[in-house]
Amino acid sequence: MPSINEFLKSIAKQLIIDFENISEADHPVEKGNIGESSSKKNLVSCLPGCVCINSGFVMDSFGGKSLQTDLIISENACPSFSLGHDVQFRYYPCEGVCAIGEVKSILGKTELEDCYKKINSVKSLRRNPLRNSFRKYGSNQPVIAESTNALDVNNPYYQIFGFVLCKSIKLKEVTIIDHIIELDKKYFQKSVPDLILALENGIFIRTKKTESSNQITFNSQNYDSVAMIDFEIENFPFLIHALTKHIQEGTTTCESPIIPYLSQFDEFDYKIMKKI
Repeated sequence: MPSINEFLKSIAKQLIIDFENISEADHPVEKGNIGESSSKKNLVSCLPGCVCINSGFVMDSFGGKSLQTDLIISENACPSFSLGHDVQFRYYPCEGVCAIGEVKSILGKTELEDCYKKINSVKSLRRNPLRNSFRKYGSNQPVIAESTNALDVNNPYYQIFGFVLCKSIKLKEVTIIDHIIELDKKYFQKSVPDLILALENGIFIRTKKTESSNQITFNSQNYDSVAMIDFEIENFPFLIHALTKHIQEGTTTCESPIIPYLSQFDEFDYKIMKKI
């Protein structure tokens, strides 16, 4: 019987193959069939039960729209909108999106730049705070924000988590790190990928090293270095752990994700009225 880590690694490998096939498919129906593959279902089965995984676009209530995104991890109750039947062209309100991911086969400078551009287009969207309250993902219980930082755009657990998944890198590890540092300078800190994972090479994370120890911790916000670590068969489980923690501890606005996109109907003018 394969170990859990081997099982997770096989999910990651199949996910990469599926998206490679999508890029080579010619017909929209074929793309859609691949997009609904079992690898997505297997991946979502490893995450908290309040989420689902799709592809498409993310939007906000201020008119913002992301570029097309490979993986959108959203709440089960998050609505989606489409003018047609193609699952690849559905739109998801950012208030109901927990995380997004870009999937590549081989990662080089061009592919890395594309991932940064797409992840930035999602993480730059603005959630509508409405009544200055928040809720946990998967919950419909609102909490008044008051003095908490649960709605602070600089709070990493309020942001949408962004990751890159690939089979391998085509450049030396130190060269990829140089490209990451270079690209980080082009984007706002909160809009860059939180984690970059190459199954056959390792994980590229941001960290802040302490003077007293050689140990490092994963820190996508308050960092001064980019490091590469390699857990080998546990590389993909590291991503699952990071996603699970973000989904469990993350916050979003308290309203149902569709509410900010609808007009408010508390008061309105009448056209005709008669007293009873």
